[in-house]
Amino acid sequence: MLKLIKLLMVVCVIGVVSNVLASEARLASATPDTNTYRVAPSGSDFSGCGSTAQPCRTIQFAVNIAASGDWILVAAGTYTYNPSTDVCSGPLGSTAVVCVWNKQINIIGGYSTGNWYGSNPSANLTVIDGANSVRGVFLVGTGISTSLDMEGFTIKRGLARGIPTRPGDDKIYAFGGGMFADAAGLTLRSMIFDSNQSIGENTFSPYGGAGSGGGLAARTSTIYAFDYVTFTNNQARGGSGADRGGFGIGGGMYTYNTSINSGHDITLVNNSAVAGSSNGNGRDSIMGAYADAQGGGIAFQLFSSISLQRLYVANNSATGGAAPNGNAGGSFGGGIFSESGSVTLTDVDVRNNVARGGNGINAAAQISGTGLAWGGGVMAMNTSIMFDRMTLIANTAQGGNGQTLMGSAGGGGMALVRLSGAPATTLSNVTIADNAALMGGGTSPVVGGGGGGLWLQGVSANVMHATIAQNRINSSYMQGQGVLLLSVSTTATNVTFAFSIISDHVNSFGTAAIHVQPNNSVTFNRGLFANNTLNTNSSGSPAPSGVLSGLATMLATSSAGFVSPGGANENYHLRLNSPAINQATGSTMTDDVDGDTRTNPDIGADENVPFPLSAAPGNARITVAWQPNAGINTIVNHYTLTVTCPSGASAPIQGACGTPINTGAATQFSLTGLTNFKTYSIVVNAIDGSGALIGNSKTAQAVPTTQLLFLPLVKK
Repeated sequence: MLKLIKLLMVVCVIGVVSNVLASEARLASATPDTNTYRVAPSGSDFSGCGSTAQPCRTIQFAVNIAASGDWILVAAGTYTYNPSTDVCSGPLGSTAVVCVWNKQINIIGGYSTGNWYGSNPSANLTVIDGANSVRGVFLVGTGISTSLDMEGFTIKRGLARGIPTRPGDDKIYAFGGGMFADAAGLTLRSMIFDSNQSIGENTFSPYGGAGSGGGLAARTSTIYAFDYVTFTNNQARGGSGADRGGFGIGGGMYTYNTSINSGHDITLVNNSAVAGSSNGNGRDSIMGAYADAQGGGIAFQLFSSISLQRLYVANNSATGGAAPNGNAGGSFGGGIFSESGSVTLTDVDVRNNVARGGNGINAAAQISGTGLAWGGGVMAMNTSIMFDRMTLIANTAQGGNGQTLMGSAGGGGMALVRLSGAPATTLSNVTIADNAALMGGGTSPVVGGGGGGLWLQGVSANVMHATIAQNRINSSYMQGQGVLLLSVSTTATNVTFAFSIISDHVNSFGTAAIHVQPNNSVTFNRGLFANNTLNTNSSGSPAPSGVLSGLATMLATSSAGFVSPGGANENYHLRLNSPAINQATGSTMTDDVDGDTRTNPDIGADENVPFPLSAAPGNARITVAWQPNAGINTIVNHYTLTVTCPSGASAPIQGACGTPINTGAATQFSLTGLTNFKTYSIVVNAIDGSGALIGNSKTAQAVPTTQLLFLPLVKK
């Protein structure tokens, strides 16, 4: 998954260029009856503004004079709220730097006043700044078709609070500090949401206001395209209430009853969802809810349908509300949260996120509240899941501290729960490693908790080509250091683990790597157990009444043969000597966690694939170059090159035929003294610091020759 991180860094630049081209093409094809307005910090707002010579001064003024279908092109600069152009505060009870109401508008940033024909947001930084007082963008439809196509902006320091003119909880709930799309269509490309806040109101009512979508909130809307969007340092925070604090939902982004038809290259880093606190008993008398936090990075709420590719979700947090006189709130999904919807995610890296239960007296154990933490990286409830090529590394579910009960924790990497409905769950090519489920402090334990890597409750799941390794729990009261299967009332968990590695779950508690509670079942198919204190609880005393089948198909070994597990590298690719190599007999999976093609399939998320090697011939010489893959490039010490010489051919000056030549750490090497017109075969091996073989190249062939082609000099 190192490949994905680097790729996301590159595609952000590529995405700006490609989206600029796309927006320019759409602008060029605009219908003749649409208008184009230009905006620049040097412009002036008057009835005839918007030309290249006389741009408008504020984006809002251009929106006000534009009609549906029109285009607004915005030059580099910082744009803030201007009350003289505000047309939304009165009728809508809320406003923003840019408010689009009952219109279909296209707004593109990244222009310069010297060039209105080519947008370049990287060179021409275009900023909407809420100055910690108003939203960045408010998009709202009230019965009239409303949409916004927006590209090339940074939206920062937006602030959302409750909307006092609206009925019900909207008075105290806050949505979308950077942007709020309400009953509208939305297209976003090449956007950055930075340091925005959505803060629920403090109340004297039983519960405080919720804060949802620190960067972006979309409610009852459709997102048609969502590409190259970054969320950093945003926060959704609940207010305080008499009985409990308000929810904190979706630190970076929040959706409710919203579909994302397509989206790719999404980054969520350092966002937080924080539930509000209360001096009451922690549970309100109206909804019976606790002050919960959901989705530190992103939260997909009820009836959302999501399809996204290439996500990087790191260092986000969700923190349950404190209740010093009662039961604290829970935390669900430090990185990603979903409830009652459908979510398809592909090529995802989720790491170093934290779900942290709230602190309180915590005297009553509940399925929600009392400082519970579920899903350090990902939490999904009643959701149809399809995750492919996903890595969850070093995420933590941390129970809150209680004066009485210890806050329980489940699913350090991922927690999947079904309380109702019949959602389907498919996990393929997933790495779940170095995650932790940690029980909080207190005088008494809460019964339950565990699943250091994966918590499965009441779900039916198919898990294929997973690598589940080195996850941990911190208490003998917890179960399943790697995976815990348990039921919800009479709803059992039934899971198949096919071609998966379960390894390196070592503890002093005698806890099994996979624990199956009574009335649940797991079926194994051609996987690998390696270096666990106890593989499963099938041999426990007393024996479980859960069903564990297919154990005879599992290979067992002392090591899974990872490149560099844990520590700074956290590299769970397979070495060449791994016992998992070529052992996934019967697998039909065509690719692995990195997108590499599976040929003779390996067990686990990774397929060990030889790295590319090229050979360029010269006169009595061959120059070879290679490109190490993600499986080895973090720990390689040196390479050795072996040449196979044909009959009658001279060995290279650098070493004997068939004998490895140490080429050092460089990824290019020249062989000289060769015989022309003879075919040499070359292979490169990668060696780590201990001298062990960790990877190899494809075989390259080349023929040294004196017949070299020189192109003639071409002159104009």
